[in-house]
Amino acid sequence: MNADTAAPHESSSNGPNLTPNPGTENGPQFLMYIPRTVSPFPFAFLYDTEASLAWPILDQEASNPESDGPPRTVHVVGFPFRVSFSFRTEPEEQADPERAAEYVRHLEHVDAELRKRMSRFGIGDLGMDVFGESEGTVTGCGVCLEPYAIEDRPTWFVGEEQSEKEAVVVVPCRGFHTLHACCLRDWLANTPPSKWVCPFCRHSLRENEPCPTLLEHVREKEREAGWRCDAPACLPRDLEHDGPCDARAPPAFGTQLVTMHPCRHEVHMDCLCTAMSVEYSAAFEPTDAEASDEDDTDASDTAGTDAEPLSQSRQLPPVECADQPVKLDTVGKWVVCPSCRKDAWAQVPTCRRPSRGLPPASQ
Repeated sequence: MNADTAAPHESSSNGPNLTPNPGTENGPQFLMYIPRTVSPFPFAFLYDTEASLAWPILDQEASNPESDGPPRTVHVVGFPFRVSFSFRTEPEEQADPERAAEYVRHLEHVDAELRKRMSRFGIGDLGMDVFGESEGTVTGCGVCLEPYAIEDRPTWFVGEEQSEKEAVVVVPCRGFHTLHACCLRDWLANTPPSKWVCPFCRHSLRENEPCPTLLEHVREKEREAGWRCDAPACLPRDLEHDGPCDARAPPAFGTQLVTMHPCRHEVHMDCLCTAMSVEYSAAFEPTDAEASDEDDTDASDTAGTDAEPLSQSRQLPPVECADQPVKLDTVGKWVVCPSCRKDAWAQVPTCRRPSRGLPPASQ
């Protein structure tokens, strides 16, 4: 017995005799010392495994008035009490196909348009965001090795069973890997939920785990590349028609970013024009009486007038100024921010064409 276990027996005069006695039936048969570091109580104790009894060991300082040395610590054994320990193991976790199907059902679905936008940044297959590499396109499922459908077909056209086979979901991992929903469901159905991992990067999958969505990630990438503004209705550039983006080239008039104040949202000029046109058309919508008066007006009387419609008079300058050099200038205006729908002050760029001289007078 070591020094820690020997200390309680030295203070036998202050408590009961704990020395095992083979001849005594009521005496402890086997004592186990439980230190304070692993004890479930705030003190160490001696435990009799046969009788399920425990003797607490309390630390006290004993000072000697005749000695100049520091006080020494003595161990005092208290009265015994009954302790019952039970040891059990958790049942082995089993695979749950219904739980796997419910998990896959709530994952984010990836349509053909979003897969095309993913391929521009190389997101999905390799688990990396590699801009400009054509090898990183999302072409098919990595489990069944079948290519994805080129276009999304409605359920009423292909049937519910075929629609479930063609459905594509994104795994909530760092690489935003995409798989067929049925393939991921079969992958997880044979594995306990605590061991669910991504088939590609082995990222642990947890239910109800907060993570950024794929659509938010793609929008952020498009925003960083300058293909999208803060307007909700902004559509990203189509690279197949617009070609690659050259950061050194000056942006076109319609893609100029206008900063809203004080909200600090940045909106394309095209998106601002569209939002303001919708705003003005809703504000100046004619009433029923005005509409009936316009219907009664003879079309021949108004055909020869050169009055400009209200919707056209409130439009901003043309988006493109082709065949002529564009000179950009700004005009301060109060507008409605398309992002937060609040009044904002913006320096709106204007498109100016060089003035043309008068034609020479005929002789």
